[in-house]
Amino acid sequence: GIGGSGGVGGGGFSTSCGTLSYPSDVWHEIYTVHSNGQCLGERKEDTRWNFDVDWGGGIIDFNRSDNVELNMGRTRNLDSRVYKFTLGSDDGSRLYVDGELCIDNWGDHGYEAKDCSKVLFSGNHTFRINYYENGGGARVSFKTESVALPAPQVNLSVFPTLAGRD
Repeated sequence: GIGGSGGVGGGGFSTSCGTLSYPSDVWHEIYTVHSNGQCLGERKEDTRWNFDVDWGGGIIDFNRSDNVELNMGRTRNLDSRVYKFTLGSDDGSRLYVDGELCIDNWGDHGYEAKDCSKVLFSGNHTFRINYYENGGGARVSFKTESVALPAPQVNLSVFPTLAGRD
């Protein structure tokens, strides 16, 4: 899952950091030192779409409990609907949908959740989550809810009548 066993082996684990990618079957997770961007490693193993990971004051991954940043990427094929995305974090987090900032909750704070809603049409969409833990408790969560798009309404009164025309 998100965060691992302190950086000890496992499928999809690497101590190098490449460019964030957006696979369709797992989250691509890149871990860095928050204060200087130094690479800690990366994983491609968590298949959950929605998640809530609470490390408390423990190890997040790569033997770090504080001053760690996590960047995650994923592609998801979605139906045409109205989507509500909820991202919670202790400390800061951001959510980008198709490259557009949707939630900006960056900063040092206790756990709090923010949400945004977007109309997305059928097809593939990219999601990027940026998260960091500065100190104290550590938690990140992501949830998606959706409702059908409203049926289009056509106002026939806006069309001129064609009566009397040949």
